[in-house]
Amino acid sequence: MKTVAITQRVDIIEAYNEQRDSLDIKWGELFTTLDAIIFPVPNQIAILSTFLETITPDAIILTGGDSSVEYGGRFINRDVTDNFLIRYAINYDIPLMGVCRGMQSIVSFFGGTLKKINKHIAIQHQLTGVINREVNSFHSLGIKTLPAELLPLSYSTDGTIEHIKHKIYKITAIMWHPERENPFKLKDLDLIKKELEL
Repeated sequence: MKTVAITQRVDIIEAYNEQRDSLDIKWGELFTTLDAIIFPVPNQIAILSTFLETITPDAIILTGGDSSVEYGGRFINRDVTDNFLIRYAINYDIPLMGVCRGMQSIVSFFGGTLKKINKHIAIQHQLTGVINREVNSFHSLGIKTLPAELLPLSYSTDGTIEHIKHKIYKITAIMWHPERENPFKLKDLDLIKKELEL
């Protein structure tokens, strides 16, 4: 069974004065379907190296949830974790896939920029390009400038880039949320399995 390191969002639980890492349980269900096991990554830079050495992941997922601090998010530790994992994937030649915020992190890591966009939250929309079908959408930021080493693969009807891939590294990303589909879409499962080499 393949192992997948998967990032978590940061939540503040005010009633308990706690900051928690959290992950939608649907991710566990999705990867169980793909005969893989997930290891949620703590947003604690001090232990990331030891954590990754211990689990030796076969693949990495950067999940959605909140924005980077540069674009209005609140948690720099999440940004640091995403960047650390991208470097780790490059250094160890491990497949990495970004989902929504994860795609935005990849774009920013390689020097691209983002912008506010409209009508992309809680809707279904059609994509064209490598992916030519309807997908969900839950994001308020889109790509403004795409770094030269990242290839745009699929677009929404308003021209927003929704799917990218690195020209050299095993890095790909999508803006929709496969884990939020019920049931999971076979084409999403096939894409994840292929890109993460599961």
